Amino acid sequence: MRYPKVGYNDTALDANARAILEPDRLTSGRVFWLKGLVISNEHATGIAVVEIWNEEEAGTPTTPTTANQRLNVQVGPGDTVVVEFPGPGVKFTAGPTATQSGGTVGAYSVYASGYEE
Repeated sequence: MRYPKVGYNDTALDANARAILEPDRLTSGRVFWLKGLVISNEHATGIAVVEIWNEEEAGTPTTPTTANQRLNVQVGPGDTVVVEFPGPGVKFTAGPTATQSGGTVGAYSVYASGYEE
């Protein structure tokens, strides 16, 4: 059975791992399918590079690796990127987590939607 999930980052993104499904965290033992993603960069001149990965897939990494990385999204200065994924979406066995370099991705500037099953 599919259960809709939506969430956001409640802390500004930086080089540290930040959950992007707050407050509706993934239920233990379920799989999350990311269907939609919105990321805003508040910086006037810097490009934000946002990496999204499966936090628990390779142990409990604090940074994305080739084994757990799902997405790398670049957002131009003062821009917002909206991504809709076809088919079932992008699969996560744990809640999606993000880091950011360059630009400014403030709290509540990432919105994720999908479903768990």
